[in-house]
Amino acid sequence: MWSEWHVRRVLVMHLGEINQMPLLSPALEHLKRVLPEAVITFLCAPDASETALRLPGVDEVLMHRSLKNTSNTLSCDPVSAPKLIQILKSKQFDAAILLSHGQASPYPMGYLCYLAEIPIRVGVSQEFGGGVLSHWVNPIEGETTDRNLWLLKSVGLVNAMPIALKDFDSSRR
Repeated sequence: MWSEWHVRRVLVMHLGEINQMPLLSPALEHLKRVLPEAVITFLCAPDASETALRLPGVDEVLMHRSLKNTSNTLSCDPVSAPKLIQILKSKQFDAAILLSHGQASPYPMGYLCYLAEIPIRVGVSQEFGGGVLSHWVNPIEGETTDRNLWLLKSVGLVNAMPIALKDFDSSRR
């Protein structure tokens, strides 16, 4: 699916606390292996930029002052949101992947991506959010690392590769 869509620019966001960002490493490594030619840009708040620069598979870090890492999610100052939307639009991303943990909702940041006209918007959520996400995946129980790999697997980004992902069946969704 992804290769047919010629995905060349991917935006990745982490919807959670800075101290959980290192748990994104396996998902980002697999994403880069599946899309080796794609430029992977990590969007973050300024206070997370140093951590983001150390993540494997990330080609660029885009930070914006309107973003804040709160206890459960990445949030955006509504006054500055239009400027961030324009920046995202100008980068012409083909896809946005919203990596999360726990109960973090992908919809606020997914909506920014929708307004920035990013055609593929992928996230995990317990509830359906209309067209905000183009690819909505039910969550699984488990660690953040497993959830993020599950998201990538569910949308065809982790297929025949040898990975440390547990054998998830439909009863666990």
